[in-house]
Amino acid sequence: MKKCFFVILMVFLCTSVYSDEGDPAILSKGPVPVEGIEFLGVNVIPASYGKYIFSGDYIDVYYTTSEIFLSGRWIDSDCRLVGVKRLSTRSDRVVLSYTDTRGWTVFLSFETDADYICNFFEIYISRQNYFLLINRDASLFSFPAILEVK
Repeated sequence: MKKCFFVILMVFLCTSVYSDEGDPAILSKGPVPVEGIEFLGVNVIPASYGKYIFSGDYIDVYYTTSEIFLSGRWIDSDCRLVGVKRLSTRSDRVVLSYTDTRGWTVFLSFETDADYICNFFEIYISRQNYFLLINRDASLFSFPAILEVK
């Protein structure tokens, strides 16, 4: 009961802090260990799954440290961040992927008509990099709980 109250209190406090800056994206689920990344067809790649809620949308996130080989269905995206790929064969969601130079890969999916996709993606990558840099124990992976998206 104390944990539940603490989580609710933290979300409330963080939301009130960010309310003047724009809508916060809130991690509503994760990290959940999974075997298989939805956007890569049938696979058993170990990953961490999470879900953000932002502007009435849900954004699925898969993070993995396994080596990923993207097929020709993945094309360069319009985002400013170098190395971001977009899945070209999915029409119901926009799916982006990024592989960091340190060997981790992330996949995020958005509603097709969302106007914040690249901005959200770049903020997520920046915050995830920060979390990974300050983490002293690689086995204690976590997604950023709140992202300030302007």
